[in-house]
Amino acid sequence: MGTSGSTGSVETQAQSFGGYWTKYLRDGTYFDGVGQLTHYHNRYGDIYGGSASQNGFGAGASGEVGKPFALGSSGVAIEPQAQLLYQYLHLNGFDRRHRACWLEHDERVARPPRLAAVQGQFEQ
Repeated sequence: MGTSGSTGSVETQAQSFGGYWTKYLRDGTYFDGVGQLTHYHNRYGDIYGGSASQNGFGAGASGEVGKPFALGSSGVAIEPQAQLLYQYLHLNGFDRRHRACWLEHDERVARPPRLAAVQGQFEQ
């Protein structure tokens, strides 16, 4: 299978900014929104002295809704939930110094919806 050993190094710096918002309705329904932006700076080096740097950014957003339903007068509820999630990542291309190479990354991911139900005690 070959030998293992160090082939180089990677250093990543990231600065992020994000926020969230929640809205409750009188019937217990809630809406959640979350967003985040991130700036990336990557530095690469190989064991032969080659190096490269790269900038990019990422973004993510999520929306969720749920509503508890009481199960009789027992104080127990079931809460169906649904969530949508989207992620984006773009890393600028770069030329490695001393080597012939071009790398670039652009990815958009819409995750499948999440459906769930939570059961637990609730206050009346």
